[in-house]
Amino acid sequence: MDWKQKRGSQVFVIVLLILFPFLTPAVAQKGKGRVLKEYDTKIQSNRSQLDSIKTLIAKGRSKLRELEKKEGTSLSQLKQLESNIVAAEKYVDILTSQINSLSLRVDELSDSLAMEKKSLVYRQNKMKKRLENMYKMGNAGLLQIIMTSSSMSDMLHRVRYFQELSRYDQVLFHQIDSTKGVIEEHRDTLETRLAELSAAKEEKTHEQKLLMSERKSQQNMLQEIRSQREEYMAMVQELEAAQEKLAAIMKSLIGQRKEAESELQQGRQIAFEKRKGELPWPVIGDIVRGYGKIVHPVYKTVTTNTGVDIRADEGSAVRCVAPGKVAVIHWIRGLGKLIVIDHGGGYSTIYARMGTISVTQGQNVDFAAVLGTVGKGGHVGESRLHFEIRNLASPLDPRKWLE
Repeated sequence: MDWKQKRGSQVFVIVLLILFPFLTPAVAQKGKGRVLKEYDTKIQSNRSQLDSIKTLIAKGRSKLRELEKKEGTSLSQLKQLESNIVAAEKYVDILTSQINSLSLRVDELSDSLAMEKKSLVYRQNKMKKRLENMYKMGNAGLLQIIMTSSSMSDMLHRVRYFQELSRYDQVLFHQIDSTKGVIEEHRDTLETRLAELSAAKEEKTHEQKLLMSERKSQQNMLQEIRSQREEYMAMVQELEAAQEKLAAIMKSLIGQRKEAESELQQGRQIAFEKRKGELPWPVIGDIVRGYGKIVHPVYKTVTTNTGVDIRADEGSAVRCVAPGKVAVIHWIRGLGKLIVIDHGGGYSTIYARMGTISVTQGQNVDFAAVLGTVGKGGHVGESRLHFEIRNLASPLDPRKWLE
């Protein structure tokens, strides 16, 4: 089960419990002795649900904070990627422009080199042809120049012309060859630079593709984070609504419990008062020390007993004489372990010199419920239970209330 299914299942169960909190039989239909217990069970159940909801809300909010942090980080990374992509695009554009310029320049140099080569070939051919003619004519050529000259100065002028023409051809040849070398060197340099720029462009273009791929992944991740954040936000809102609804139910249950407890207290008081003279004995035995003033047979000292002492075997079961609530479990010197049961309307019963105690403070008890057992023998050497009945802290004679 993934996190979405798990979250949906949890929210569904919680909402179901909130919308139908009384799927169990109504407490009003049960016996009054079980009313408060039923309310306590429901309140505890609702409290557990509230705690569960609070835990889920806390986890949801924590997850929201985590997702918001991730979203911020992802946005920053995406922004940086966008900046890097733009920078890469600009760099590629600059490289492309430089490559285009260099390509044009290389083409121009190639054209110039071709023209220089053509010119060099042309000069080479002319020199070659002239040298061939001169070689063929040999001395006859020189004789022809002398014979055809109109004068000595014309002859010298012609000879000088041929010499200058030959020297010019040589100089022009060397100039063309030198220019060709310079152009070739320049072109080679530009072609090397062009190769470097092309390699840089290819590398930057590849980097740009990687950045764009990373941007796509980052965008998908950001979309997933936002989708999760929306899911958790919806979950938290549902849980908060459920918490509010459950809190209202809890408040209603507590109010109903208070009313039921008040009714139960009144019912216990009425039941307690109506059973005066008919209350069951807390333990089977005989009264060995009665209620009221007691004169010591030897020392003639007078003491007051606010209850009765009932002789009973050690370990005998001590039972509650009427429905009530365990108000106090304590130990007092001279009385040992004792239990105080609140019967409502200010009425309470006290069970002292207990050996063991079987109930807990705050527990509701019914007629004849076992409270514990009689303890070991006291200072007179026999086991006995000290039992009292009080109304608003004033002691009453138990013999008038017990059957």
